[in-house]
Amino acid sequence: MFAHPITINVWDEPIREEQVSSTEVEQVWGTCNPKKGEINVYCNPENRSVFGVTIIHELIEAANSYADLNLNHTQITTLAALLDQAIWKVSDYTWNMFAIEKLPVQSDETN
Repeated sequence: MFAHPITINVWDEPIREEQVSSTEVEQVWGTCNPKKGEINVYCNPENRSVFGVTIIHELIEAANSYADLNLNHTQITTLAALLDQAIWKVSDYTWNMFAIEKLPVQSDETN
């Protein structure tokens, strides 16, 4: 699907917060860096409801970048939530389908 390999890193650390304006802080569950071919997820895979929609969201972010889909963040968030619900509905949502159990959980030892 992608022109370059994507690396998925799962970090077992608290949700990150980013200052988006002088008065607003946003919680960040995941990030996508298409130039590096890297997706980072900042939540434990055992929290399936958050982890599932986050990994799908970041994969859509990557596809949006690579394919120049011009989706805005609201569209990406909505699409991720709908896909996550659809996957739950049509399968037992075994994490084997995404090989999630094979993703090593990392800890940031610099904190």
